[in-house]
Amino acid sequence: MLSLIDLMRQAGAACFMAKDLVRNRIHTYHSGDSEIAQRRGEMQWVNRSTLALDANRFCLYAQAIESLDGSNQRHYELLLRKLDEQGDIIFPGAFLPAVDRYGLIEKVETWVIKNALDLLSSNPEFLKAIDFVTINLLGPSFTNGALLSSIGTQLIE
Repeated sequence: MLSLIDLMRQAGAACFMAKDLVRNRIHTYHSGDSEIAQRRGEMQWVNRSTLALDANRFCLYAQAIESLDGSNQRHYELLLRKLDEQGDIIFPGAFLPAVDRYGLIEKVETWVIKNALDLLSSNPEFLKAIDFVTINLLGPSFTNGALLSSIGTQLIE
């Protein structure tokens, strides 16, 4: 027999699924529901990513981009990685979809921008030796006035 807490969790999960799928819809909980299991897994990634932000367990990797036309441009792309509690690397495909879906992406992108600028400013020799660096941001970031203002402020400093 289910406890009241388990019953409320199941009802809550079914409500979120109904809301997520389409408005004005009913979703019935049943054990083995793959959609609810997927959402639960996504929420765990959001929780782990929040904890990683708080503990500064994200890192940036610089990947050289080689030109196919033979030009000598020195281009790097800074790539986000998350470190788990044991220090193992987690690639963004595992956590980024959930982070985006549940509204944590702005905090993650703010972390990326701040740390990318810190990395570049603390390595002036690297900065002099390259032509440009890119980072990946989602489209909505470019319409976020607060984020754009924050980037401008950091660039001026």
